[in-house]
Amino acid sequence: MASIELDRIDREIICELQSDGRSTNVELANRVHLSPSQCLRRTRRLEKTGVITGYTAVIDHRKLGYLLRAYVLISVSSQVNGARDKVMDFLMAKEDILSIHGVAGNVDMIIELQARDMEHFTELVIGQIYGHKYVVNSTSYIFLDSRR
Repeated sequence: MASIELDRIDREIICELQSDGRSTNVELANRVHLSPSQCLRRTRRLEKTGVITGYTAVIDHRKLGYLLRAYVLISVSSQVNGARDKVMDFLMAKEDILSIHGVAGNVDMIIELQARDMEHFTELVIGQIYGHKYVVNSTSYIFLDSRR
């Protein structure tokens, strides 16, 4: 796939939209020093070419009662064909799993999860994830703090 060339203004538009995706076109144009019509043209081009794929809300999971977040590194059985895909499908159905990444290296995948408390976390990791018949190992890294 060919990469798309972006200039300084395109990158500024992207940065501003990542900061505040709800900005009006006029507000965005003012911040990147363009006319509203030029800003809209560039933003639509970024959307049409797939550089901007959507706009999302940023959720404060703590306000929903999820006080704990963690990365869990997972290794699956190499003795079973399709084990990795089966575990990924299993994890996709879990609402407490925020992201799943298949990776190269010493583990097969890294997931990010959220839990209400340590008891909930233990049930997720030990009871559900490590309890899956194709999971052979897991290592958890609980977030102490986060930036960005």
